[in-house]
Formats: sequence, structure tokens, C-alpha cells
Amino acid sequence: MTPSRLKHRLAAALLVGLFSGCAQLYDPIDEAKIHFRSCLQSQISWQKQRQQFQNVLYRHHFGRGYRAGYLSVCQGGNGCPPTLPPREYWTSHYQDAVGRAQSVEWFNGFAEGALAAQMDGRDRFSEIVTSHAATGRGCRPETVYHFDPDQSSPYPGDVQRPYDESFPHSQWGDESRTFGLPPAPESPPDSFPSPLNEHGTDERGGRPEELFNDEPLRPLDLPLPPIDKHDLPETGTEPPIPNIDFHVDTRPDGRPKELTPTGFLSPEQESGEQLGSRINALFRKFF
Repeated sequence: MTPSRLKHRLAAALLVGLFSGCAQLYDPIDEAKIHFRSCLQSQISWQKQRQQFQNVLYRHHFGRGYRAGYLSVCQGGNGCPPTLPPREYWTSHYQDAVGRAQSVEWFNGFAEGALAAQMDGRDRFSEIVTSHAATGRGCRPETVYHFDPDQSSPYPGDVQRPYDESFPHSQWGDESRTFGLPPAPESPPDSFPSPLNEHGTDERGGRPEELFNDEPLRPLDLPLPPIDKHDLPETGTEPPIPNIDFHVDTRPDGRPKELTPTGFLSPEQESGEQLGSRINALFRKFF
């Protein structure tokens, strides 16, 4: 096989591999392209912002960290610095006070570069657009929207889709009595009771017991039995029965002769009678 024929066969095999969509050949090329573009963007950003860091002591190491942080965000990083600095900062050359200060400047530059990349919006370019980001949450399949990449919602203007329409469990209260509670009724502000004033009544002149219940009192649901007024005792027609003390008249032999009333008892006598009856009751209980 001649060298020219071998070159033609290799070129044909290369073209077949490219046009067949071979992932093993396409992925490294795409990753190299993304890395080169991110490095170029980090260099451009550092050239624009380096004048703001004139007071940094070790600006060379600060700039290296700045470009590394910017590159990390462009490639999908979250902006957090790594645990360890690059490999070259592990050598004995940086094992002194100056070397430690240079390592610290690298971390400071990394934080500033990551922040600059996020402010430039480079973190969004590494994300793949999904249907959720393009059509919004709970979008109806029959509705077509022309989504603007700079717009956070597919709906025009300030019109946003209600949040609870995309969840099927928002109707649990209607479908089942065991899940959810019915919504609370909305009452106008005029229906709330007025506060009580210093006289114990509300501002509308109502009674205090009407504060928590504006409905009038209703009769009992159960009917009461009929009452015969003739069977009820008459009140207020008879005088009260007085407390009468009886004096015992004895005969010469000591036997009682007869009981004669002496009149009403005084308050002192009534209290004495009550005290005596209590003492007798206690004496009988324990003895």
C-alpha cells in the first residue's frame, strides 16, 4: 500500500467519524472549546478590573486567583474557593511568611473573580435550558408562549400564573372530607364587634354580652311542660315566721310545768344557738 493511498483511507475514516456523530471525538473538542472561551473571558475581565486593585501587595498572585475564580464560574462552579491552592503553592518556596501571604492573596483574588463572573451572568451560560425554565411551572400544554431568555417568566408583564393551580392537592378539600379544611369565610370589617368603652358597653351602645354574639337570644328548642298557676304557692301574703325562744317554767320538784314564749331572739342569741348546735354535732360525731 502506497503512502498516498494510506493517507486517503485515513482521511476517509476521519470524515466518517466526524459525520457519524461520534461522541468520543466530539466531547473533548467541545470541552476544549469551552475551556478556551472561558479562559479568554477571564483574561478580558482581569484586564478591565486590574486598575481597581492597585493597593494589593502581591497583585500577581491576586490576578492568578482572580482568573481562576472567573474561570471556575464560567465552567459551572458555584463560586466557592477550593480547599487547597494550586499545586505550586505547596512547595518549600511558599513555606514562609511571604509565601503564606501570597497564598492568601490567591484566595482573595479567587473570591473577587468568582463574584465578577456572577455579576456578568456567566454562571447562567453553563446551564442547559429545560422545559421548566422555558414554559414555567404548571403551563398548559395547549398554550404556546414565545419565551424571552431575559424574562424570568413566560407570561407577559407582571401577570403571573397562580401558584396553587399547578398542584392537584389544592382540591383535596372538595374531593375528600378527610383531607384539608374548608376555607375560612371572609367577613367585612364592619361585622367585627366594637371594643368596650369605660362604661362597660361597646361604641354602638350595645350590652357587653352582645360583644361576642350579635345574634338575638332565641328560645330553647325543647318546649317546657305547662304549669298550673293554681298549684303554685302564694308568695308575699303570709308574714315571716319569727324565731321564738321558749322559757321553761319548772315546778318545785324540778319537773317542767309549761312552755311560755318569751319573744324574738337577738342576733347574739342566734349566733350562740348556731354555735351550740355545731358543738353538739361535733361531740356526737366523735363521742
